[in-house]
Amino acid sequence: AALIGDPARANMLVALMDGRALTVTELAGVAGVTMQTASGHLARLSEAGLTSTASQGRHRYVRLAGPE
Repeated sequence: AALIGDPARANMLVALMDGRALTVTELAGVAGVTMQTASGHLARLSEAGLTSTASQGRHRYVRLAGPE
């Protein structure tokens, strides 16, 4: 609960709920944090198995790990 209780992480997860993959830059904007802070939050979400990341060229795309 503490993991998704953080407002920035919660905003990122809500943005990902439509099924699209978003870049770290887009998620930082949604959460209202810097890219460095967003990367830290996304690392925690990934470690918990909530998100997955795919690289395409210079961009990193993040999506929810599963429909649950």
